Amino acid sequence: TWASEDPLDDALNQAPQDATFLVIAPSMTRLSEKIAMVNRQLDLNIPDLLDVLGEFKRAAGLIAGIDDQGPLVIAVRRNNSEPDQPDDRSLLLLPVSDYTAFMQPLTTQEGGPIRRITLATEHEGFAKQSGSFAVIGKHRESLASHQPTNNAAEVRNSLGTLGNQVIEDSDVIILMHGEQIQHTLDSANDMTASNAGDSATNSGQKNQATVSGMRDALIQQASAPLANFDSLAPDAEGVVLGFTITNEGLNISGAINFKADS
Repeated sequence: TWASEDPLDDALNQAPQDATFLVIAPSMTRLSEKIAMVNRQLDLNIPDLLDVLGEFKRAAGLIAGIDDQGPLVIAVRRNNSEPDQPDDRSLLLLPVSDYTAFMQPLTTQEGGPIRRITLATEHEGFAKQSGSFAVIGKHRESLASHQPTNNAAEVRNSLGTLGNQVIEDSDVIILMHGEQIQHTLDSANDMTASNAGDSATNSGQKNQATVSGMRDALIQQASAPLANFDSLAPDAEGVVLGFTITNEGLNISGAINFKADS
């Protein structure tokens, strides 16, 4: 049985039970520092890359209450069956050290646990607290239906020893386990087709540093290798892909943990 006091475990506990897959930066500070390192090593001289985390916080108006060292989680949730739910119920989980301070500049609404927020970018959404995270989504229904996994140990065990090593070594991970693996592969195949059709349309346009843009870029990078897992999905208990930034570029690693009776 896997046992760990890693801060990532709290993120795995608070992630929604019905997530199709998770995109996780185990440490926002470490990821920001790695991007700054590449900016220097490759002489890119892009000011916004010197402090990606700081720029993100300033652009969104996140003045206080963020735990910079904590893990950021994008929980991709697709609606495949419920007509009263939005098609994309994805959630962003931001680590917070002081939820009240975090919310203060984002909303004037008082009352219930789910509150409407407005970012400095004028994007609107909803937020609530779950453990040591602020859970943010586009739709109130997405937050109302959020049920935390509360079982990080089971997720860790489903990935096996090699899968957990990938997590320890990576700056960004894509994680799936259990019955959600096949749903994830279906989403990856759909994303591959969608990105192929959108690539010409989006050429020449300046990318915006938004959460949805970061999510889509990571999904696009992962789509090709995930599509090759189709034949393995029935026997897989857990799958993880890891992305590690080095002086030489981006390393991609992965691990599949198979069911005991496969």
